Amino acid sequence: MIPSSPNITYEQQFCVINVVYKFILFNRAIVLTEIKNENKEDIYSSFLSKINNNHFRYYKNRTIECLDRHIHSVVLYYESNIVGYAHIDYEQYYWVGIYINEEHRRNKNGTILMLYLLNYCKFSNIKTVHLSVDKTNVGAIRLYKKLQFQVESERESCYIMSLYI
Repeated sequence: MIPSSPNITYEQQFCVINVVYKFILFNRAIVLTEIKNENKEDIYSSFLSKINNNHFRYYKNRTIECLDRHIHSVVLYYESNIVGYAHIDYEQYYWVGIYINEEHRRNKNGTILMLYLLNYCKFSNIKTVHLSVDKTNVGAIRLYKKLQFQVESERESCYIMSLYI
């Protein structure tokens, strides 16, 4: 059976997509790692708790325990350094969030993480995702619009955007 076959299961499609992602990432010397109980303390203490960015404030008011409530969380490594982070969680709605280290922006790393999350949502039967983005975060807004996110509401300093998958 080939991936375009109408008889392919979601599990088989997910396996094919993971192979494609690994191939793409391998050719860029990038590794995508899921945050699990075994590695969450190290990732949180060495990276997540130290993010000091005006556009990504998710961990300013949260502790490591929030990772236990995430549906899926991943980090992107390049040559043993964390390039970025992404997660899906649920608080009344499904929310996605990503962060890319400043020196690794504008290299398609945000696109890689968002496409990975959106494919994960598709295969997890999540139909709609939301995100919040600062109005001044022009690069992120451009990425989200390119991925077909729509502004659903506006607050003083940010947009709430949604995507129907």
